[in-house]
This record gives sequence, C-alpha cells and structure tokens, in this order.
Amino acid sequence: MKDTDIAKAVYCSRLTVERVRKRFVVEGIESALNPKVQKRYRSKKLDGEGEAFLVATACSSAPEGRFDWILQLLADRLIECKIVDSISGEAVRQTLKKTNLNPEEHRDIRRELQRLYTRKTTVLCASK
Repeated sequence: MKDTDIAKAVYCSRLTVERVRKRFVVEGIESALNPKVQKRYRSKKLDGEGEAFLVATACSSAPEGRFDWILQLLADRLIECKIVDSISGEAVRQTLKKTNLNPEEHRDIRRELQRLYTRKTTVLCASK
C-alpha cells in the first residue's frame, strides 16, 4: 500500500504517514501509536491581564510624535509599565495575532481615512 493511499484512508497527509513510520522504526510501536506530548519549553510572557493591557494599549492613541504603534513600541510600553521584565516585538505580534488585532490593518484603515479626510478638506478649501 502506498503512503498516499494510507493517508487518504486515515484522513491525514502523506508526510504524517512517513513520520509515523519513521517513529515506529526508530522508537517502536508504542511510540508510533502514542506520540509524546509536546512540552512547552517557555512559559507564556503575558497572562490574561497582560494581554488585556496590550490590547488596550494597541487600541489607544499612539505616543506623541508617532502616527501609530509599532510592535517594538508596544513591547517597550509593557516593560516600562512593569507588566513583564522583557518581551520581544515578535511575542507582541503573536499575542495580537491570537486576539485578531493586527496593528498593520488598523494603520491601513487610519491612513485611508486620513487620505479621504485630506482630500475632502482640500476640495472644500479650493471651492471657497
């Protein structure tokens, strides 16, 4: 029986079939039938309150002199407010992604609104 046939029969990918076979050969049938539970090597940086603070901060106005929040500014704010000792911009991005809050999308929407507002203001000023 081919790997593709097995994959179709058990509703998985061909690559999964290959991995299970390799685990069977290397570690035995018990390992192939009962794979190891993945251990989380690092604990989460933000708990529920930290995530809520991050989302609230990302939705607030950007600092003076900035058009919008960037991931590193958000990370710096979390450290500054002593929510965490350290956090990367990538951890902030993943948290915002998990909460379906993407600063890039909000930035695009704000830019479009600002462009429309500027165009409307320009048309109104020109007609006077």
